[in-house]
Amino acid sequence: MLFFFYLLLFCWLLSKLNLVACLDIKSKYIIFLFIARVISGIINGYFDLYYFIISDSKWFHIRGLEEYHLLIGNPLAYISTSFKRTGDGSFISFFSTTHSYWNNLKDSLMIKFLSILNIFSFGNYFTNVLIYNFLIFISSIFLYKLFITKFPGKKWVLILSIFLLPDFIFFTSAIHKEGLMFIALTIILYQFDRLTMIKTKSIINIAILCLALLFILIVRNYIFLLLIPGLIAWYISTKIKRSSVTIFIWTYLICIVFFFLSGYLTNHQLDLPKLMIERQSNFSKLSETANTSLPTLNMQPTIQSFIINLPDAIVRSFFGPFISKRFSFSMILFSLDSLVFLLTLILCLVFKYKNLKSHPIFLFLIFFSISMFLTIGYTVTNVGAIIRYRSLFYAFMIIPMALFIDWGRLKTLYRK
Repeated sequence: MLFFFYLLLFCWLLSKLNLVACLDIKSKYIIFLFIARVISGIINGYFDLYYFIISDSKWFHIRGLEEYHLLIGNPLAYISTSFKRTGDGSFISFFSTTHSYWNNLKDSLMIKFLSILNIFSFGNYFTNVLIYNFLIFISSIFLYKLFITKFPGKKWVLILSIFLLPDFIFFTSAIHKEGLMFIALTIILYQFDRLTMIKTKSIINIAILCLALLFILIVRNYIFLLLIPGLIAWYISTKIKRSSVTIFIWTYLICIVFFFLSGYLTNHQLDLPKLMIERQSNFSKLSETANTSLPTLNMQPTIQSFIINLPDAIVRSFFGPFISKRFSFSMILFSLDSLVFLLTLILCLVFKYKNLKSHPIFLFLIFFSISMFLTIGYTVTNVGAIIRYRSLFYAFMIIPMALFIDWGRLKTLYRK
């Protein structure tokens, strides 16, 4: 009963909010898109709770209930344990994937977040799914607003790219970190774009941007590191009247050089190639018994090793899984976004607008997403995890490519 109360409430809010009213999308379409996301979350949640023996979403739910009961029964203990070190977690090893307080903190934040949701849902998992997806849907609306103001004639292209990508909807609708990462990244895109467009900087906008960056630094610190080159290049592109493409290429080349020299420049305090190999090794240990595990790439912390393994990293992250007896039909089904990506890429190359200027936000999304795909390809050794991790960044890749396509030329060719 509570679930349907919230569902009706959220649908009513979506039909009345000024944020939605100014988007030139009929309320019935907005509600349809929202309900489609909620249904995806329910299906995902059902499998997590009743089909899989162990799942992250189920574990988060159980731990969230424990924290909820602690909050109700002993609020002081709830607050005191919020940032308490657990187990053998070290405060020093910030970028380590094991024996690190900071690595454990990301799960603690997710659990605390769910314990807050449980106040409104009384501990009901599917009501949490509904509230969680409402927050993500609002973020999707902000992302849509960001691009529709720059391309007012691309409404349906943006709706398809932001609201209806299968893998993106499915994996961000589950109670997991992907949805929260999408919210944080959307905030960064929206606020950073505003800060680069206006002369007078708002303290509130800067504070919101910093909070989103801090959240990513805590939850997925490697994503924070990959954001830095793109944001620097984006900012420089708005201040210097030169080719944005050139600025992005040079910024990333400098950052690649720093990546491989980081151990020497920091006296091995921050050896990024070794940290990436450590992440790969730890992930391989976790997934070695899984049916969808992949062979571990033979990586060394040298530029030669990364170049040699680059083709495998690209194939794994961009185009896998391929049809194989080892992988189930569901794995192939959950890689639909890779087919959408390939189709969009081909159309973009063949039917690209001839005189369309490359906006810095487009280049940021493309360069940042490529760096994320390569990181996933190098470090993740499980097909299911690759599909889930990359789903968010497929969306960020497809949006600019779809906007680059001259759909008018494509329609003319189709009619012939």
